[in-house]
Amino acid sequence: MKRRIFAMTSTMTLAALGLAAGPSAADPKDSGAGCTTISAVARPVGVGHLQDAKLQQTTGVLDLRRGKEAPRHGTVLATIVGQDADGALRGNHHFVFADGVIRTKNDHVTAKPTADKCRLEAATEIYVADGTGTFAGATGTLTGKGFIDICGGQGNVVIEGKICKR
Repeated sequence: MKRRIFAMTSTMTLAALGLAAGPSAADPKDSGAGCTTISAVARPVGVGHLQDAKLQQTTGVLDLRRGKEAPRHGTVLATIVGQDADGALRGNHHFVFADGVIRTKNDHVTAKPTADKCRLEAATEIYVADGTGTFAGATGTLTGKGFIDICGGQGNVVIEGKICKR
């Protein structure tokens, strides 16, 4: 029941953002051969790693729409893997669905404090490295914007961009 309520809420969120109907035929993001516009809503929750307490990760449910397809429901795992000299974080994401996985590498992640000590404003440039199953050969760039709750609550990140087949 919880999953069904979440799926309905995410679909309503996609609709409120104007993303549920998919891109229009004139959408410039969907102009490349083999490229499809995607939109997604992620609900990340911070989780501790069992073997490395310093490893920063989030996981959560993900609702993604590819082109004009119906939304697909899955899971997102994000892991901070490094930090640039300027302080920007680097991360990898796995978008996991029953029919395939999208994997990203060395994404640029910024997390800024807010007035709420538990909330960080999050923005990311997501670099699709590859995929499996229905996403085999995936490449592309996505952007994410929203918030992460570092006190155990659920965050909200809206992701948009384009995925292409190699």
